[in-house]
Amino acid sequence: LYSMRRIILPDILMCVLMNRFAERGEGTIPVSLVRCQDYLGGNVQAAVSEAIDHIGGIGRYLTPGMHVLVKPNLLMGSAPEKAVCTHPAVLRAVCSIITGYGCTVTIADSPGAGIPYRTKNLNRAYEQAGYTPLASMAGVTLNEDTSSRTVSFPEGSFVKQFEIITPILDADAVVVGSKLKTHIYTGMTGATKNLFGAIPGLDKPPYHARLPDPAGFGKMLLDLNRCIGPVLQIMDAIEIMEGDGPMAGTPAHLGAVLASPDYIALDTVASRLIGFDPRDIGSIHAAMDQGLADETRIEVRGTAVSELTRPQTKKPQTHDDE
Repeated sequence: LYSMRRIILPDILMCVLMNRFAERGEGTIPVSLVRCQDYLGGNVQAAVSEAIDHIGGIGRYLTPGMHVLVKPNLLMGSAPEKAVCTHPAVLRAVCSIITGYGCTVTIADSPGAGIPYRTKNLNRAYEQAGYTPLASMAGVTLNEDTSSRTVSFPEGSFVKQFEIITPILDADAVVVGSKLKTHIYTGMTGATKNLFGAIPGLDKPPYHARLPDPAGFGKMLLDLNRCIGPVLQIMDAIEIMEGDGPMAGTPAHLGAVLASPDYIALDTVASRLIGFDPRDIGSIHAAMDQGLADETRIEVRGTAVSELTRPQTKKPQTHDDE
C-alpha cells in the first residue's frame, strides 16, 4: 500500500493510517455532517473546517511539509451550478486548510465521459469547472502531467493491478474531495467511486465493459481505494445531483458538507441522506460482504442525519424500482 509513495511516510502518518484501518475491526468510525446552505466563501470555509475538526483536525491526517494530492470529482468540464463536479469553493476551502497547515497541494483528476487524458483537455476542464483560479493560491498547483504508471496490488481481493495517474503516485498523501450525486450505473457516486478518476482517461471504459454488474464494479472500487489509501475524505453535498447522474441529472439542494477518514462510512451516511439503502450501492454492499463495513459502528458527529435527510431525492431511472 505504501510502496507507491515517492518518499517513506513519516512515522506519525503511518500510525494514523494503521489506526484508521484498524478501526474497521474495533471501535467507532467517525463521519462528520455539517450544515452549509450555499457556496459563499466564508460559509464553505467554516463548514469544511468544522467538518474536519469534528473528526480530529487536519493534524490527525497530515504532517507539515507533505505534498498532498487533492482529488476532486472532475468528471468533465462543467459549470459549477450544474453540480457535475466538486464545487471550486469546496476545493478552495480544502486547499486553504491543507496549505495553512504547512503542506503543498496538487489538484489532479483524470476526467471520464470518454475524454482522452491530455494536458489540453485537462486545462479546458479546469477552466469550465471553475478550478483555474485555484492555481493562484500559494502552495497550490493544478496538475498537467498526463502520464501514468502500472501499480501491482497483490492484496486486492478482485483486482491485482491498476494503471494510476502519476501525480497520485508521487504524492505523500491523498485527500479526496468528492461530490454527492446519483449515478445511472452504481446508483450513487461519492467518496469510493471518486477514485475511479485515478485511472487515466480512456482506460476507464474497459472496466465498465468487463464489469457490467455493479457488485463486481464495487469490488474493483474497493481494491482501488485500498491500493491508493486516501487519508481523508471531504464531500461536497451542498448542491447534489439527482435523477440520471452523474452528468445528466438535475441539481438539488441538500446543504451539507461531510468528512471522514473512511470512504465506505462516508458513503453509507451519504446514501442515507438521499434515501438510498446502503446495500443498494455496489461498493458498500461489497464492503459489508467482505467484513470491511458495519453501519452500526459509524458515529455521526455534528448535525444528525435525520435533520438533513432528503428522502425525496429522485433516483436514476435504472434504480427507481428498488
